Amino acid sequence: MAGIVLFAAPFAVGGAQESSLVQGTGKWQGNFPGRSGALVRIEPAKKAEESTARLELANGGVNILIAWDIAEGVCGDNMQSVIPRAKFRQIQTGTDGSGNAKATIPRPSTSKRYYARMFSPGSSAEDSGVSCVNLSETP
Repeated sequence: MAGIVLFAAPFAVGGAQESSLVQGTGKWQGNFPGRSGALVRIEPAKKAEESTARLELANGGVNILIAWDIAEGVCGDNMQSVIPRAKFRQIQTGTDGSGNAKATIPRPSTSKRYYARMFSPGSSAEDSGVSCVNLSETP
């Protein structure tokens, strides 16, 4: 039951127990600071345990190759990607600086935090020059 968190209320009079389900939207998003037009979105996929992550660039620079990934935690944690980095397809921007890519990832848990990174292919996520954005769940 990915994306569902169960909260139990205290016992009511008569011993009956109330509970309510709080379900996340499964949609996450973040805009890279200092990079106009760089957006990461995560949306639920057809399979309940999967999501589709997308990186969309509007002004990424002309004919530039960009690598990206998503990790659990917050910017600066330098955690491993939620899936092998090679499964995040690199983006080759066009002459107008735009480009996009998508990857299938495990569905994010509402009880955890996630962040996305953009970097030069061949560099590590710990190198300087990595752009990072914390993702937040959207309604």
